[in-house]
Amino acid sequence: MRIDLHSHTQYSPDSTSPVHEVLQAARKSGLDGIAITDHNAIEGSLKAVEIASGLLVVPAVEVSTTEGHLIGLGVRTIIRAGLSVVETAEQIRAQGGLPIAAHPWRRRTGMGPQGISAAHIEVIETFNARTWSRNNAQALRFAQEGHQGQSGGSDAHTIEEVGAGYVELPYPVSDADTLIEALRKGDGQGRGVQRGMGAVATTTSFNVGRWLRRGGKNI
Repeated sequence: MRIDLHSHTQYSPDSTSPVHEVLQAARKSGLDGIAITDHNAIEGSLKAVEIASGLLVVPAVEVSTTEGHLIGLGVRTIIRAGLSVVETAEQIRAQGGLPIAAHPWRRRTGMGPQGISAAHIEVIETFNARTWSRNNAQALRFAQEGHQGQSGGSDAHTIEEVGAGYVELPYPVSDADTLIEALRKGDGQGRGVQRGMGAVATTTSFNVGRWLRRGGKNI
């Protein structure tokens, strides 16, 4: 079973993808499921859950913590940005959700080993299709050495990117709770097609431009 656990829609400040088109792209790419993880916004994810058909859609959000980005898988209520990773992880768990360290070795928005350890993060995104391969390799090595679960996602900000990354499970899951249980048990593996260096460099340049226009502030 393949589920893209990191994607964005028009409800993120850096994406214009309509929710229904993201779901269509997920089906076309052969995914069994997807999580909409908009930046500090839950509306797109809840809309996707409501209109989904023939696809497992897991409610989720990508929260900006003071240490880096943290995915809240299985949450349905927005969590305020700007809290510490420890506070954010606690609020995710309070909703019965699973905190996942997003692209933990990415510069500026990855929390690194310190944030992971401080919040006792059980699952790490070991494959992110928008991240440099060396950063994914660091995340995978850290997860394997610490016996932590793995996640994977496309981090799609455009329709064309949906499904480029995903978590692969050796058995089917039917809802958010069974998916979370499988990830906690370490049964998932981050997989996908790594974007070429040119594409990642272009994305990086684009993101840096947006970062400068925001006055050097991260999302």
